[in-house]
Order: sequence, then C-alpha cells, then structure tokens
Amino acid sequence: SYKIHSLEFQLALSCSALDVERALDLSTQLKNHPGFSETDFLIFLRRHHICELAFNTLKENSFFSNSFHLQLELQSKANQLKAIKGQSIQVKLQAYFDEHHIYAIFLKGILLSKQYYDDIGLRNVVDIDVWVDENNYDKVKDFIRLLGYVGVFDKYNFNSKQLNFLKQTTHDEMFFHESDRSAPVIELHWKIRNALGNFKFDTSLDRDFLTKVDIQGTLFSVFNHVDQFIFLSVHGA
Repeated sequence: SYKIHSLEFQLALSCSALDVERALDLSTQLKNHPGFSETDFLIFLRRHHICELAFNTLKENSFFSNSFHLQLELQSKANQLKAIKGQSIQVKLQAYFDEHHIYAIFLKGILLSKQYYDDIGLRNVVDIDVWVDENNYDKVKDFIRLLGYVGVFDKYNFNSKQLNFLKQTTHDEMFFHESDRSAPVIELHWKIRNALGNFKFDTSLDRDFLTKVDIQGTLFSVFNHVDQFIFLSVHGA
C-alpha cells in the first residue's frame, strides 16, 4: 500500500476531491517516478471505492493510458445505472415511510453523493443503509420482501431466542433481491451504532439535528454535516 505522503496516495485524495488541477500536477510529477504502476494504482482506487471520482477527475489527463481510462469509464457507467436503480428503491421506501409515518434515517449511499457532489452516481454504490425505529422494523421488513428481497436471517431456521440474541449483538440485517442481481443490497438497521457503541447519535433525542436531502421532490432524512463526518469516521475505522 502507498504511504500517506506518496504521490499515489495524494493523487487518490485529489481524485476524491475532484481537484483536476492538483491531479494534473501530481501526475506530471509521476512521469519522473519510475516505480509508478497503473495496475497497482487502479487496484488502489478500487479498494477504496473511488474509481467513479477518479474517472471524473482524470478523464482529460493524458498521463494515463487509454486502457486505464476505459476501465474507469466502464466502472463509472455501470455505477450510474446502479445509482439510478438504488434511487428508485429508496423513493419506494421513503413513500412507504411517509404513508405509515415511520421514523427513518438513510445512512451514506446515494444521498451522501447527492448532498456533497450533487450527483447520485459520483460515489461508488454498494448498498442502501437505512435505520428505522425498532417498533416498525418488522413492518418495514415485510415491505422490503414485497419489493422482491429476501433477508439473510430468512435463510436460516432461527428460533426466537436466537433472533433476539442477533438483535442484541448486531445492528442490521442484509436483504438481497431474489431475481435482480444488479439491485443494490438493502441493510436495514434497528440500531445505528454497533454493539460497542462507537457512534453516540441518539435517535430518540437527536431527531431535530437531522437534515433533509431532496431528490426530485422526495425528501430523505440524513445526518447533518457534523454527525455525518463523525459517523463516516467511525464507520471507516
């Protein structure tokens, strides 16, 4: 892996910031850096889920080969399609929350991309993370099943004591679409933080600190800038 002050690491950071000028300056310096490998750098971008940002930052950068640009472009376009599909599912979820007056918070994902980049497809789309209050968890779980998803817990014959243990020691359940393998995974949270309590946002007391993200007329509740930063730091750690 690259050291934090290496040209490669700094170039990756400039891609994350969409800083085209900084990226151009760093790639110019890399021309005199004999140890640079496009293959290793691409692996690094993929590992940190920033290929889409790198594509938008480096697409006019002549330092990189056509093959490198093409691989980033293909991944970026595939991610845009996944983001659109994810948006469609989140709109359905939010409509259900609004209709049934369910308190929910969306975590990370395409809303984060919309909030900070004004483009739902600029960040790598992996899954849909959403927290709902525990009283409505089973009701939301049933709705997710109606969307064609099946839960990980559904695949096993857990008894009530085992399910209760899982709820005490974990904080979410993953749902996979039964037929559409390109549909994003849904992670339904009954707790925002993990069992160690590393994130101190209290859903019962801190609701007024949330903010809204608008996507084509649908409003989604998300963390404000400070809580978002803390949550992402804890999640990354």
